[in-house]
Amino acid sequence: LARQLAQQIERLRRQVAETQYVITELEHHLLNLERTGDIMSYQDNYEIHLVNTDAITVVSCRQKMSVNDFGTYYGTLFEKIAKEQLHPSGKVMALYHDKEFDPACSDIELAVSIQESDKANRIIPGELCAATTHYGPYASLTDAYAAVVKWLGESEYEVVDCPYEIYRKTQFDKLPPNEWETDIFFPVRKKN
Repeated sequence: LARQLAQQIERLRRQVAETQYVITELEHHLLNLERTGDIMSYQDNYEIHLVNTDAITVVSCRQKMSVNDFGTYYGTLFEKIAKEQLHPSGKVMALYHDKEFDPACSDIELAVSIQESDKANRIIPGELCAATTHYGPYASLTDAYAAVVKWLGESEYEVVDCPYEIYRKTQFDKLPPNEWETDIFFPVRKKN
């Protein structure tokens, strides 16, 4: 019981830190709106670039879930990795299959990269992607997605597959939310 209570306290502390970061971000957006009259200029903080990705061999779990369910399903994936004595190769990711994202319930595929291609249930193909990196808590990830969508709307590229994110630095690295890093990828091709 003591261990569970300590874990709950730690979860709540992370939520408080993330909420405080979001409040700070919103205050910044509000000040920017009052100063410039443009609430969307925060999207200009993201550098969007084209990258050719490598194929990623993964074990994954896809279903309708909320973002609050991520821990449960990642737990299932890591249990499978341990049980089958697989070797993770460093990428933890989420793929978003719905056209419209709803944090309460969306078609989401969680994945962990592994070394054993014969044990994978999916290989994410290497392809051309519009990409950016988000720095900060997950609550403001939508800013990065909006920046990529805006860039795509002004570019000669169109989306050809579901976007995905790879978590480079997280709370599991014992970092505060403002130091988290998430790479975001939109598979693309040139428009006809």
